Amino acid sequence: MITLGLALSFAYTLRQPVLYVANASGYVVAGNSSTVGDAFSGASLAKERAAAYVPLVSSRPVAERVIEELGIDADPSGLAASISASVAPDSNLMQIQATSSSPEQAQAVANAVIAATAAEAFEIENQDRAEGEQANSIIQVVPVEEALLPTSPSSPDYPFNLAIGALIGLGAGYAIAFIRTRLDRKIRSVSDVEETIDVPVLGILPDTKDLRTAPVDGSLEDQGPASEALRQLRTNLRFADVDRPPRSIIVTSSNAQEGKSTVASNLAIMLASAGQRTLLVDADLRRPTVAKRMGADSAVGLTQVLAGDVDVADTIQDSDIPHLSILTAGRVPPNPSELLGSLRMEQLVRELSGDYFVIFDAPPLLPVTDGGLLSAAVDGTLLVVTVGSTFKENIQQSAKILSRVNSKLLGWCSTRHP
Repeated sequence: MITLGLALSFAYTLRQPVLYVANASGYVVAGNSSTVGDAFSGASLAKERAAAYVPLVSSRPVAERVIEELGIDADPSGLAASISASVAPDSNLMQIQATSSSPEQAQAVANAVIAATAAEAFEIENQDRAEGEQANSIIQVVPVEEALLPTSPSSPDYPFNLAIGALIGLGAGYAIAFIRTRLDRKIRSVSDVEETIDVPVLGILPDTKDLRTAPVDGSLEDQGPASEALRQLRTNLRFADVDRPPRSIIVTSSNAQEGKSTVASNLAIMLASAGQRTLLVDADLRRPTVAKRMGADSAVGLTQVLAGDVDVADTIQDSDIPHLSILTAGRVPPNPSELLGSLRMEQLVRELSGDYFVIFDAPPLLPVTDGGLLSAAVDGTLLVVTVGSTFKENIQQSAKILSRVNSKLLGWCSTRHP
Protein backbone atom coordinates (compact mmCIF):
# COMPACT_ATOMS: atom_id res chain seq x y z
CA MET A 1 0.00 0.00 0.00
CA ILE A 2 2.90 2.37 0.62
CA THR A 3 4.12 1.80 -2.94
CA LEU A 4 0.62 2.44 -4.26
CA GLY A 5 0.38 5.61 -2.21
CA LEU A 6 3.72 6.81 -3.56
CA ALA A 7 2.69 6.02 -7.14
CA LEU A 8 -0.65 7.82 -6.83
CA SER A 9 0.91 10.86 -5.16
CA PHE A 10 3.60 11.01 -7.85
CA ALA A 11 0.98 10.82 -10.60
CA TYR A 12 -1.07 13.50 -8.85
CA THR A 13 1.99 15.74 -8.49
CA LEU A 14 2.83 15.39 -12.18
CA ARG A 15 -0.62 16.69 -13.07
CA GLN A 16 -0.29 19.81 -10.91
CA PRO A 17 0.67 23.12 -12.55
CA VAL A 18 4.17 24.47 -11.92
CA LEU A 19 3.89 27.68 -9.92
CA TYR A 20 6.41 30.29 -8.79
CA VAL A 21 6.09 32.61 -5.79
CA ALA A 22 7.68 36.05 -5.45
CA ASN A 23 7.69 38.08 -2.24
CA ALA A 24 7.84 41.85 -1.80
CA SER A 25 7.23 44.08 1.22
CA GLY A 26 6.29 47.63 2.02
CA TYR A 27 5.82 49.86 5.09
CA VAL A 28 2.65 51.70 5.92
CA VAL A 29 3.64 55.07 7.36
CA ALA A 30 1.46 57.80 8.87
CA GLY A 31 2.23 61.43 9.81
CA ASN A 32 5.46 63.43 9.77
CA SER A 33 6.68 62.41 13.26
CA SER A 34 7.78 65.95 14.16
CA THR A 35 7.30 65.23 17.86
CA VAL A 36 7.43 62.14 20.05
CA GLY A 37 3.68 62.23 20.47
CA ASP A 38 3.15 62.51 16.73
CA ALA A 39 5.54 59.63 16.17
CA PHE A 40 3.71 57.41 18.64
CA SER A 41 0.32 58.31 17.21
CA GLY A 42 1.59 57.81 13.66
CA ALA A 43 3.00 54.38 14.50
CA SER A 44 -0.26 53.26 16.01
CA LEU A 45 -2.23 54.57 13.06
CA ALA A 46 0.17 52.90 10.61
CA LYS A 47 -0.33 49.52 12.29
CA GLU A 48 -4.09 49.90 12.10
CA ARG A 49 -3.97 50.90 8.44
CA ALA A 50 -1.55 48.09 7.58
CA ALA A 51 -4.02 45.54 8.95
CA ALA A 52 -6.88 47.29 7.18
CA TYR A 53 -5.04 47.28 3.83
CA VAL A 54 -4.46 43.51 3.82
CA PRO A 55 -7.82 42.72 2.13
CA LEU A 56 -7.18 45.59 -0.26
CA VAL A 57 -4.07 43.90 -1.66
CA SER A 58 -6.04 40.99 -3.16
CA SER A 59 -8.97 43.11 -4.28
CA ARG A 60 -10.17 43.47 -7.87
CA PRO A 61 -9.34 47.23 -8.11
CA VAL A 62 -5.72 46.57 -7.17
CA ALA A 63 -5.56 43.72 -9.69
CA GLU A 64 -6.91 46.00 -12.41
CA ARG A 65 -4.23 48.61 -11.66
CA VAL A 66 -1.53 45.86 -11.83
CA ILE A 67 -2.85 44.61 -15.19
CA GLU A 68 -2.89 48.14 -16.58
CA GLU A 69 0.61 48.89 -15.34
CA LEU A 70 2.20 45.67 -16.60
CA GLY A 71 0.10 45.37 -19.73
CA ILE A 72 -0.54 41.67 -19.20
CA ASP A 73 -3.49 39.67 -20.49
CA ALA A 74 -5.11 38.41 -17.31
CA ASP A 75 -8.51 38.27 -15.66
CA PRO A 76 -8.66 40.70 -12.70
CA SER A 77 -10.46 38.20 -10.49
CA GLY A 78 -7.99 35.44 -11.31
CA LEU A 79 -5.01 37.71 -10.72
CA ALA A 80 -6.48 38.95 -7.44
CA ALA A 81 -6.81 35.33 -6.27
CA SER A 82 -3.09 34.79 -6.93
CA ILE A 83 -2.09 37.67 -4.65
CA SER A 84 -2.00 37.49 -0.87
CA ALA A 85 -0.77 39.74 1.91
CA SER A 86 -0.04 39.61 5.59
CA VAL A 87 1.25 41.95 8.28
CA ALA A 88 4.20 41.06 10.43
CA PRO A 89 3.19 40.68 14.11
CA ASP A 90 2.94 44.00 15.96
CA SER A 91 4.30 46.00 13.04
CA ASN A 92 3.25 48.05 10.04
CA LEU A 93 5.22 45.90 7.56
CA MET A 94 3.07 44.44 4.80
CA GLN A 95 4.35 41.31 3.13
CA ILE A 96 3.10 40.70 -0.41
CA GLN A 97 3.10 37.32 -2.11
CA ALA A 98 2.35 36.83 -5.81
CA THR A 99 1.94 33.42 -7.49
CA SER A 100 2.26 32.76 -11.21
CA SER A 101 3.20 30.05 -13.69
CA SER A 102 6.03 32.34 -14.83
CA PRO A 103 8.82 33.42 -12.46
CA GLU A 104 9.17 36.74 -14.30
CA GLN A 105 5.46 37.51 -14.01
CA ALA A 106 5.40 36.53 -10.33
CA GLN A 107 8.25 39.00 -9.68
CA ALA A 108 6.63 41.78 -11.71
CA VAL A 109 3.23 41.35 -10.09
CA ALA A 110 4.64 41.33 -6.56
CA ASN A 111 6.49 44.61 -7.20
CA ALA A 112 3.52 46.19 -8.97
CA VAL A 113 1.12 45.31 -6.17
CA ILE A 114 2.96 47.62 -3.74
CA ALA A 115 2.42 50.64 -6.01
CA ALA A 116 -1.12 49.62 -6.91
CA THR A 117 -2.07 49.19 -3.26
CA ALA A 118 -0.55 52.57 -2.41
CA ALA A 119 -2.53 54.24 -5.20
CA GLU A 120 -5.79 52.54 -4.25
CA ALA A 121 -5.27 53.37 -0.57
CA PHE A 122 -4.55 57.01 -1.43
CA GLU A 123 -7.78 57.20 -3.40
CA ILE A 124 -9.78 55.66 -0.57
CA GLU A 125 -8.26 57.95 2.04
CA ASN A 126 -9.15 61.06 -0.04
CA GLN A 127 -12.55 60.09 -1.38
CA ASP A 128 -14.37 62.37 1.10
CA ARG A 129 -12.38 65.57 0.34
CA ALA A 130 -14.31 68.63 -0.76
CA GLU A 131 -14.49 69.48 -4.44
CA GLY A 132 -11.52 71.51 -5.46
CA GLU A 133 -9.62 70.61 -2.32
CA GLN A 134 -6.09 69.39 -2.94
CA ALA A 135 -5.75 65.63 -2.50
CA ASN A 136 -3.46 64.84 0.40
CA SER A 137 -3.06 61.95 2.81
CA ILE A 138 -0.88 61.35 5.79
CA ILE A 139 -1.06 57.57 5.06
CA GLN A 140 1.44 56.15 2.59
CA VAL A 141 2.60 52.69 1.49
CA VAL A 142 6.34 52.77 0.92
CA PRO A 143 8.15 49.91 -0.90
CA VAL A 144 10.82 48.34 1.30
CA GLU A 145 12.06 45.24 -0.45
CA GLU A 146 11.48 44.46 -4.09
CA ALA A 147 10.69 40.89 -5.14
CA LEU A 148 13.53 38.73 -6.40
CA LEU A 149 13.22 36.49 -9.41
CA PRO A 150 12.16 32.98 -8.16
CA THR A 151 14.77 30.39 -9.12
CA SER A 152 12.71 27.28 -8.38
CA PRO A 153 8.98 26.48 -8.37
CA SER A 154 7.13 26.49 -5.08
CA SER A 155 4.59 24.01 -6.36
CA PRO A 156 4.28 21.12 -6.82
CA ASP A 157 6.31 20.04 -3.80
CA TYR A 158 7.50 16.54 -4.74
CA PRO A 159 9.08 15.53 -1.38
CA PHE A 160 6.08 16.74 0.58
CA ASN A 161 3.52 15.13 -1.72
CA LEU A 162 5.39 11.83 -1.82
CA ALA A 163 5.68 11.81 1.97
CA ILE A 164 1.94 12.43 2.28
CA GLY A 165 1.27 9.69 -0.27
CA ALA A 166 3.42 7.25 1.69
CA LEU A 167 1.64 8.13 4.93
CA ILE A 168 -1.77 7.76 3.30
CA GLY A 169 -0.72 4.43 1.81
CA LEU A 170 0.56 3.24 5.18
CA GLY A 171 -2.63 4.35 6.89
CA ALA A 172 -4.77 2.71 4.22
CA GLY A 173 -2.78 -0.50 4.56
CA TYR A 174 -3.30 -0.60 8.32
CA ALA A 175 -6.99 0.21 7.87
CA ILE A 176 -7.49 -2.56 5.32
CA ALA A 177 -5.57 -5.03 7.47
CA PHE A 178 -7.68 -4.08 10.51
CA ILE A 179 -10.93 -4.41 8.58
CA ARG A 180 -9.88 -7.74 7.08
CA THR A 181 -8.92 -9.02 10.51
CA ARG A 182 -12.24 -7.97 11.97
CA LEU A 183 -14.23 -9.42 9.08
CA ASP A 184 -12.09 -12.52 8.56
CA ARG A 185 -13.94 -15.51 9.97
CA LYS A 186 -11.38 -18.13 9.00
CA ILE A 187 -9.10 -19.86 11.47
CA ARG A 188 -5.68 -18.23 11.39
CA SER A 189 -4.07 -19.41 14.63
CA VAL A 190 -4.45 -21.71 17.62
CA SER A 191 -5.95 -18.88 19.65
CA ASP A 192 -8.74 -18.51 17.07
CA VAL A 193 -9.87 -22.09 17.73
CA GLU A 194 -9.48 -21.76 21.50
CA GLU A 195 -11.70 -18.67 21.42
CA THR A 196 -14.30 -20.55 19.37
CA ILE A 197 -14.59 -23.88 21.21
CA ASP A 198 -13.41 -24.80 24.69
CA VAL A 199 -11.49 -27.98 23.90
CA PRO A 200 -7.74 -28.64 23.97
CA VAL A 201 -5.46 -28.72 20.97
CA LEU A 202 -3.98 -32.20 20.56
CA GLY A 203 -1.68 -31.56 17.64
CA ILE A 204 -0.52 -29.06 15.05
CA LEU A 205 0.64 -30.72 11.86
CA PRO A 206 2.79 -28.99 9.25
CA ASP A 207 1.77 -28.92 5.62
CA THR A 208 4.13 -31.31 3.84
CA LYS A 209 3.69 -33.46 0.75
CA ASP A 210 4.96 -36.53 2.59
CA LEU A 211 2.32 -36.08 5.28
CA ARG A 212 -0.52 -35.79 2.77
CA THR A 213 0.58 -39.07 1.20
CA ALA A 214 0.76 -41.64 3.99
CA PRO A 215 3.67 -44.08 3.43
CA VAL A 216 2.36 -47.61 3.08
CA ASP A 217 5.52 -48.93 4.72
CA GLY A 218 5.06 -46.78 7.82
CA SER A 219 8.31 -44.86 7.36
CA LEU A 220 7.26 -41.78 9.32
CA GLU A 221 10.53 -41.41 11.19
CA ASP A 222 12.19 -39.61 8.28
CA GLN A 223 9.57 -36.88 7.98
CA GLY A 224 11.23 -34.45 10.37
CA PRO A 225 8.79 -31.95 11.91
CA ALA A 226 5.83 -33.99 10.68
CA SER A 227 7.01 -37.04 12.61
CA GLU A 228 7.47 -35.04 15.79
CA ALA A 229 4.03 -33.44 15.40
CA LEU A 230 2.42 -36.87 14.95
CA ARG A 231 4.20 -38.25 18.01
CA GLN A 232 2.91 -35.28 19.98
CA LEU A 233 -0.60 -35.96 18.70
CA ARG A 234 -0.32 -39.63 19.66
CA THR A 235 0.83 -38.75 23.18
CA ASN A 236 -1.83 -36.12 23.74
CA LEU A 237 -4.54 -38.48 22.49
CA ARG A 238 -3.54 -41.10 25.03
CA PHE A 239 -3.92 -38.58 27.85
CA ALA A 240 -7.03 -36.86 26.50
CA ASP A 241 -9.16 -38.75 29.04
CA VAL A 242 -7.02 -40.35 31.75
CA ASP A 243 -9.96 -41.85 33.66
CA ARG A 244 -11.50 -43.41 30.55
CA PRO A 245 -8.79 -43.86 27.91
CA PRO A 246 -10.44 -44.04 24.48
CA ARG A 247 -10.32 -47.28 22.53
CA SER A 248 -12.24 -46.05 19.50
CA ILE A 249 -12.27 -42.59 17.96
CA ILE A 250 -13.45 -40.94 14.81
CA VAL A 251 -11.33 -38.43 12.94
CA THR A 252 -13.55 -35.93 11.19
CA SER A 253 -13.75 -32.31 10.10
CA SER A 254 -16.38 -29.67 9.45
CA ASN A 255 -16.16 -29.92 5.66
CA ALA A 256 -14.41 -32.01 3.03
CA GLN A 257 -10.82 -31.35 1.95
CA GLU A 258 -9.69 -30.31 5.43
CA GLY A 259 -7.19 -33.12 6.00
CA LYS A 260 -9.15 -35.60 8.12
CA SER A 261 -8.07 -38.63 6.07
CA THR A 262 -4.45 -37.48 6.20
CA VAL A 263 -4.61 -37.19 9.98
CA ALA A 264 -6.44 -40.49 10.43
CA SER A 265 -4.00 -42.48 8.27
CA ASN A 266 -0.84 -40.99 9.75
CA LEU A 267 -2.13 -41.24 13.31
CA ALA A 268 -2.93 -44.93 12.76
CA ILE A 269 0.60 -45.50 11.41
CA MET A 270 2.15 -43.68 14.36
CA LEU A 271 0.16 -45.68 16.91
CA ALA A 272 1.09 -48.95 15.20
CA SER A 273 4.73 -47.88 15.09
CA ALA A 274 4.62 -47.60 18.88
CA GLY A 275 3.56 -51.27 19.11
CA GLN A 276 -0.18 -50.75 19.67
CA ARG A 277 -2.58 -52.93 17.71
CA THR A 278 -4.41 -50.43 15.56
CA LEU A 279 -7.28 -50.75 13.12
CA LEU A 280 -7.88 -48.02 10.55
CA VAL A 281 -11.50 -48.13 9.36
CA ASP A 282 -12.71 -46.18 6.34
CA ALA A 283 -16.15 -45.02 7.52
CA ASP A 284 -16.49 -42.37 4.82
CA LEU A 285 -18.83 -44.51 2.78
CA ARG A 286 -19.60 -41.71 0.33
CA ARG A 287 -16.01 -40.78 -0.60
CA PRO A 288 -13.70 -43.56 0.64
CA THR A 289 -9.95 -42.89 0.40
CA VAL A 290 -8.24 -45.29 2.83
CA ALA A 291 -7.91 -48.18 0.37
CA LYS A 292 -6.11 -46.07 -2.22
CA ARG A 293 -4.01 -44.27 0.38
CA MET A 294 -2.89 -47.46 2.15
CA GLY A 295 -2.70 -49.74 -0.88
CA ALA A 296 -5.49 -52.04 0.32
CA ASP A 297 -8.20 -54.00 -1.51
CA SER A 298 -11.45 -52.02 -1.64
CA ALA A 299 -13.76 -54.69 -3.02
CA VAL A 300 -15.13 -55.88 0.32
CA GLY A 301 -15.31 -53.82 3.49
CA LEU A 302 -17.42 -52.04 6.11
CA THR A 303 -20.54 -51.76 3.94
CA GLN A 304 -20.79 -55.52 3.45
CA VAL A 305 -20.12 -56.14 7.17
CA LEU A 306 -22.93 -53.81 8.25
CA ALA A 307 -25.25 -55.34 5.65
CA GLY A 308 -24.53 -58.78 7.13
CA ASP A 309 -23.07 -60.15 3.91
CA VAL A 310 -19.67 -61.09 5.39
CA ASP A 311 -18.05 -61.51 8.78
CA VAL A 312 -15.83 -58.66 9.95
CA ALA A 313 -12.90 -61.01 10.55
CA ASP A 314 -12.90 -61.85 6.86
CA THR A 315 -12.70 -58.21 5.77
CA ILE A 316 -9.90 -56.93 8.01
CA GLN A 317 -6.67 -56.72 6.03
CA ASP A 318 -3.14 -56.77 7.35
CA SER A 319 -0.96 -53.95 6.11
CA ASP A 320 2.77 -53.80 5.45
CA ILE A 321 3.09 -51.93 8.74
CA PRO A 322 3.42 -54.13 11.84
CA HIS A 323 0.46 -53.91 14.26
CA LEU A 324 -1.66 -51.98 11.73
CA SER A 325 -4.76 -53.51 10.14
CA ILE A 326 -7.18 -51.95 7.71
CA LEU A 327 -10.92 -52.21 7.15
CA THR A 328 -11.85 -50.47 3.89
CA ALA A 329 -15.24 -48.98 3.09
CA GLY A 330 -16.23 -51.58 0.53
CA ARG A 331 -18.83 -50.72 -2.07
CA VAL A 332 -20.59 -47.36 -1.87
CA PRO A 333 -24.08 -47.95 -0.37
CA PRO A 334 -27.28 -46.03 -1.18
CA ASN A 335 -27.96 -45.38 2.52
CA PRO A 336 -24.70 -44.49 4.35
CA SER A 337 -26.43 -42.64 7.19
CA GLU A 338 -28.68 -45.58 8.08
CA LEU A 339 -25.74 -47.98 8.11
CA LEU A 340 -23.46 -45.81 10.28
CA GLY A 341 -26.27 -44.97 12.71
CA SER A 342 -27.49 -48.53 13.04
CA LEU A 343 -27.41 -50.79 16.10
CA ARG A 344 -25.13 -53.13 14.17
CA MET A 345 -22.58 -50.32 13.89
CA GLU A 346 -22.60 -49.79 17.67
CA GLN A 347 -22.07 -53.52 18.21
CA LEU A 348 -19.24 -53.55 15.67
CA VAL A 349 -17.47 -50.67 17.40
CA ARG A 350 -17.60 -52.50 20.76
CA GLU A 351 -16.39 -55.70 19.13
CA LEU A 352 -13.45 -54.11 17.31
CA SER A 353 -12.34 -51.93 20.20
CA GLY A 354 -11.88 -55.01 22.34
CA ASP A 355 -8.97 -56.11 20.12
CA TYR A 356 -7.73 -52.88 18.57
CA PHE A 357 -7.37 -49.19 19.04
CA VAL A 358 -9.86 -48.27 16.33
CA ILE A 359 -9.57 -45.12 14.24
CA PHE A 360 -12.52 -44.32 11.99
CA ASP A 361 -11.93 -42.01 9.04
CA ALA A 362 -15.41 -40.46 9.26
CA PRO A 363 -17.34 -38.21 6.85
CA PRO A 364 -17.31 -34.46 7.51
CA LEU A 365 -19.91 -33.26 9.98
CA LEU A 366 -21.63 -30.38 8.19
CA PRO A 367 -22.49 -31.68 4.69
CA VAL A 368 -24.02 -35.00 5.87
CA THR A 369 -25.24 -36.60 9.09
CA ASP A 370 -23.03 -39.70 8.80
CA GLY A 371 -20.20 -38.40 10.98
CA GLY A 372 -22.50 -37.19 13.76
CA LEU A 373 -24.32 -40.54 13.91
CA LEU A 374 -21.07 -42.50 14.03
CA SER A 375 -19.58 -40.23 16.72
CA ALA A 376 -22.29 -41.37 19.15
CA ALA A 377 -20.99 -44.96 18.97
CA VAL A 378 -17.30 -44.32 19.68
CA ASP A 379 -15.35 -43.16 22.75
CA GLY A 380 -14.41 -39.77 21.36
CA THR A 381 -13.95 -37.47 18.39
CA LEU A 382 -10.84 -35.78 17.02
CA LEU A 383 -11.85 -32.70 15.02
CA VAL A 384 -9.49 -31.64 12.23
CA VAL A 385 -9.23 -27.93 11.51
CA THR A 386 -7.44 -26.42 8.50
CA VAL A 387 -5.69 -23.12 9.16
CA GLY A 388 -6.62 -20.60 6.50
CA SER A 389 -9.62 -22.61 5.26
CA THR A 390 -11.95 -23.62 8.11
CA PHE A 391 -14.41 -20.96 9.27
CA LYS A 392 -15.02 -20.27 12.95
CA GLU A 393 -18.76 -20.71 12.48
CA ASN A 394 -18.13 -24.18 11.01
CA ILE A 395 -16.24 -25.25 14.12
CA GLN A 396 -19.00 -23.97 16.38
CA GLN A 397 -21.62 -25.80 14.36
CA SER A 398 -19.57 -29.01 14.38
CA ALA A 399 -19.24 -28.83 18.18
CA LYS A 400 -23.03 -28.40 18.47
CA ILE A 401 -23.64 -31.46 16.28
CA LEU A 402 -21.37 -33.58 18.47
CA SER A 403 -22.98 -32.20 21.62
CA ARG A 404 -26.49 -33.10 20.40
CA VAL A 405 -25.55 -36.79 20.05
CA ASN A 406 -23.61 -36.80 23.35
CA SER A 407 -20.32 -37.43 21.60
CA LYS A 408 -17.18 -36.57 23.53
CA LEU A 409 -14.98 -34.08 21.67
CA LEU A 410 -11.51 -35.13 22.83
CA GLY A 411 -9.77 -32.21 21.13
CA TRP A 412 -8.79 -30.80 17.82
CA CYS A 413 -5.88 -31.06 15.47
CA SER A 414 -4.86 -28.43 12.94
CA THR A 415 -3.44 -28.81 9.47
CA ARG A 416 -2.33 -25.99 7.24
CA HIS A 417 -4.08 -25.15 4.00
CA PRO A 418 -1.75 -26.23 1.19
